[in-house]
Amino acid sequence: MVMTEIGQEVKTSEVLTVDQLTTEHVRIWSELQNSHPVLNDPFYSFGFTRAMASVVDTIEVGVLRQNGEIMGFLPFERRGRHRGQPVGSRVCEIQGAVVKPGTEWNPTAVLREAGLAEWWFDTVPSWQTPVASHAFCEDEFPWIDLSPGFDAYRKNRRQAGTRQIDNALRKQRQLERDIGPVRFEYHTEDPQALELLIDWKSRQYQDTGTFNPFRVPWVKRLCRTVIEQGTPDCNGCLSALYVDDRIIALHLGLRSETVINCWFPAYDPDPEISRYSAGMVLLVRLLQEASEQGNQRYHLGRGPERYKSSFRKGSYPVAEGVVSQTTLRRAARRSVFALREFATSTSVARPAVRL
Repeated sequence: MVMTEIGQEVKTSEVLTVDQLTTEHVRIWSELQNSHPVLNDPFYSFGFTRAMASVVDTIEVGVLRQNGEIMGFLPFERRGRHRGQPVGSRVCEIQGAVVKPGTEWNPTAVLREAGLAEWWFDTVPSWQTPVASHAFCEDEFPWIDLSPGFDAYRKNRRQAGTRQIDNALRKQRQLERDIGPVRFEYHTEDPQALELLIDWKSRQYQDTGTFNPFRVPWVKRLCRTVIEQGTPDCNGCLSALYVDDRIIALHLGLRSETVINCWFPAYDPDPEISRYSAGMVLLVRLLQEASEQGNQRYHLGRGPERYKSSFRKGSYPVAEGVVSQTTLRRAARRSVFALREFATSTSVARPAVRL
């Protein structure tokens, strides 16, 4: 997805706290989200920024203006005095500015206004060239197109040569024959479900040797906030797969009115259950229901998990890097990035997380 339209450069900016944003700011923010399909992701919403501001006190918003008119927003999280990063970067699947397509703006001007020396990012769409031009590398962000309906999507995957969806539904039938009736809830109100998901997911992080975001105290509070106080542009959807009355797989996603995100999927580690690929069964049932609920896209998110290549219907490039006030600082950060990449490429590869 490439942006070809070029507009005038944003000349001014101001930095506000979330509480300082007015209803007019929020209205424009929502309108800008509707200006590009990628921006409809709930991570770009004011609702997500507000939810983050309710669990940490370091969230600010750069308001981009041109001749007094608001052209966009760059929410960020302040780390220390002079470093910034995307809002909720530890758990934020897609990042960047909520800006009118075609707008040229200078991210270093926002840094100066905020008193920041640098702003790190790792999943900014490459068409957001003012930020992506500061990238060190690119990756792919896969997604599923549900707009034609689930049956059309399933047919497309068959034509592409993958039978993952059919295999998951076969596993469901086998599970029902061997253990008991299977039930799916698109959003469960079970008070124990979130704690169970956190427990399963934490074990999975430990087994794969990856960072566990639930060790960060505010992540649990954020999950509860989006579930209990969610808004139409950003609400937590806690889906559950049951066999009899036992939960065997869970998925906490963030959804807007048109997009749902793969955020925290987890499944029962019991070997008796895991052989039925409960997480995969839940994903297929979730896609079916999400399509019926009017969701047009399911964002799989950046990552090496093998199942994503089978389920993806498309992707777009995303950038990772740092916006710095000085070329010297940027060169130093690039060196740090290069060393990290070298260490990663020469280490023993860890197994991919499976559903």
